[in-house]
Amino acid sequence: MKKLTASLAVITALIFTSCSKDNSEPSAGNIQGTWKITSMHAKTSSTLEFNYGGESGKNITTTEYDTKNNTGTLTIDASNWVFNNIGYSVTTIAHTIQTQNGQVVADTDIPLNLNIASYNGTTGYEITGDSVFLYNGFFSVDGSASTAQAPTRGKISINGNTMTFTEHATIHENQMMSGIPFEKTGIADGVMTFERQ
Repeated sequence: MKKLTASLAVITALIFTSCSKDNSEPSAGNIQGTWKITSMHAKTSSTLEFNYGGESGKNITTTEYDTKNNTGTLTIDASNWVFNNIGYSVTTIAHTIQTQNGQVVADTDIPLNLNIASYNGTTGYEITGDSVFLYNGFFSVDGSASTAQAPTRGKISINGNTMTFTEHATIHENQMMSGIPFEKTGIADGVMTFERQ
């Protein structure tokens, strides 16, 4: 069971790797163009639970970070957001609390160093006021990378040549790992900042 608990800590740490009005009200017309990503701030929380064979366990992992080495652009046209070579690195601490059968068995900080290589993707969108609906989100809630996700809503603010996109992403699913059923719940709140090119 110790191996399973240690494995859960690593898996949980990897579960996550992603509203104010400013000078102008965003519209489909004034957000169109090419934007360079300049920063991303993310705050994540994930819970991985199992109840199997008379044993129960829960891992709760939280992180908060600012990305470094940001690369790539976002091109917005009348109907799509096109992510071109989006990449970044993350250096942070994943705080994990593990319980087994209701008792805390570990309360640890795990160094988390990730390099997200370039991501390319396209998603359709709709905009209403400062709210944008992306048919596929951007933040990963599964930890592998920032890849296309389920539909999500976010807020846009524009201040001069700077656009800020705030997104809230969630996931709740049941899955099997090594023959054991797990319930996974995750939340990622992120703020991405872009500069018009």
